[in-house]
Amino acid sequence: MNESNSDLSGSLLKTWSFTRLRVSSLALLIIASVVTGAAMAQSPIKTMSKVSYAVQQVVKRCESERAAGMANFSSSENASVRVSSQGEIELTFHAVHTAGYKEAKQLEALGARVVSILEMPHELMLPPMGLIRAWVPFDTVEEATEYFNDTCVAQ
Repeated sequence: MNESNSDLSGSLLKTWSFTRLRVSSLALLIIASVVTGAAMAQSPIKTMSKVSYAVQQVVKRCESERAAGMANFSSSENASVRVSSQGEIELTFHAVHTAGYKEAKQLEALGARVVSILEMPHELMLPPMGLIRAWVPFDTVEEATEYFNDTCVAQ
């Protein structure tokens, strides 16, 4: 009978240890989620940019050059993003809707020089889409993307 009491107390001890481990793990998980939630509440949620990373980097270089007093921005370009000496970035805007002259006029109002507009003819019975290629001043790139649903891509 002594052995059965010993087995029972050993079993109870193991159960108690396992229960304490589960409770402490649960408490740790709750504390971690509260701390993480508080940290997330303090930091603003960033929205995704419609501008590609390569274009964002060129815009930052142009901003730095302007702050340094440089007048020619063409040194800001890289292998995939072209920049004019006036600080205009050549971009192609992709739209998942018909993009045309209305959007081109909106871009021109921001100071962009529209180079070409491609609209899918309705006769083709294809889903609507549009492409506009333009030289956009570097300081209006983010604003220019607001007229389009999709990403602005460098040429």
